[in-house]
Amino acid sequence: MDIRGGASFVKVSNEFGITYSDLELLADLFYLPFSYGPAGLRILELGHWLRDNAFSAPGSATTLTREVCFSKL
Repeated sequence: MDIRGGASFVKVSNEFGITYSDLELLADLFYLPFSYGPAGLRILELGHWLRDNAFSAPGSATTLTREVCFSKL
């Protein structure tokens, strides 16, 4: 995987299985001081929702939909 950054050329190894979407999420979580990017904010909101509703009745359609959405991120 090659990434061009500014005037320099950097060769990046993918031995850890890191994808561009993983890097994008990492960047979104550190978007600005005390602020998150759109993908980072979405995963944090889903995480909070899952934590708050962890003791809800299992098998709820809303719960399963959110769990699937969270696991895809």
